[in-house]
Amino acid sequence: MLSKQLDIKAMESKSGFFDIFFSRGQFDNLKIAIICFVLASIIMLNLFQNPFVQLTNGFVFDDVSSFRKGFFYEYFFNFSNIFSSILTVTIFVLFVVFQVVMLNHFVNTWSRVYIFFIVTAMLVFYIMITTVIPYVEKKEATYLSGSEISRLVYQGDYNKAYGIIQESTASDYAKSYMTAQVSLQKKMDLEGDVESEELLLSDANALNYSMIENGNNLVNMDRAILYRIYAGTGKNHQLSSLEQFAKNDCIKAFIYIGGIVLLLLFGAYNLIVYRRVIGF
Repeated sequence: MLSKQLDIKAMESKSGFFDIFFSRGQFDNLKIAIICFVLASIIMLNLFQNPFVQLTNGFVFDDVSSFRKGFFYEYFFNFSNIFSSILTVTIFVLFVVFQVVMLNHFVNTWSRVYIFFIVTAMLVFYIMITTVIPYVEKKEATYLSGSEISRLVYQGDYNKAYGIIQESTASDYAKSYMTAQVSLQKKMDLEGDVESEELLLSDANALNYSMIENGNNLVNMDRAILYRIYAGTGKNHQLSSLEQFAKNDCIKAFIYIGGIVLLLLFGAYNLIVYRRVIGF
């Protein structure tokens, strides 16, 4: 009997929450504010993954071959991206909650210290997404994934990595993409080596030609890595397709920044209105 009463109360509580959230009334401005902060945070997450605003030049090798350890390993023992995904979601949720709480305190007290906390939280979020998360992803790719190519690249065994790429069943387009990545990592590791720089330029040209032949269809390729390859060549203008994608990403970064600012301002405005409505 007691358990039935608890179930009924739980259902009533849940129903009450949804009634409040989806009904119109004094909570409208609060709901709009929270939605604005969540959307701004989502755009920030995308912005901070844009190569134009990242702190480091490193990248996580993107293995698009079908050269794996098999079905059983892939679906039962491949833990790559699990820890980085959990960490990203945790950081994102904490960041959104912290924003809402700090902005609420700010409109209540108008103390500048809360603005300082908000800006600091944004910087921490930025640093975590641009440095800590890629570092965790790289460790996952090295020790937990079924990608032999990734491990060889991080171990500095470039020639063997080139060989496995050519032996894989991937398309020529995918092979060009992965080969350019290996050459990029080699150039980064052998900074100042003329031969590795020339090799990267040659492989980047091959990738650029493949992209033109394929109608600039990225086919699951990482735009950030394409930019890294382009930047690694000194932004060579011969790489017309890579250059065009880089320009588009630059424009997208500015659009993201504008969208974030507008959403935060509109969210703060609605939070102020909400507090006035409820009498604070």
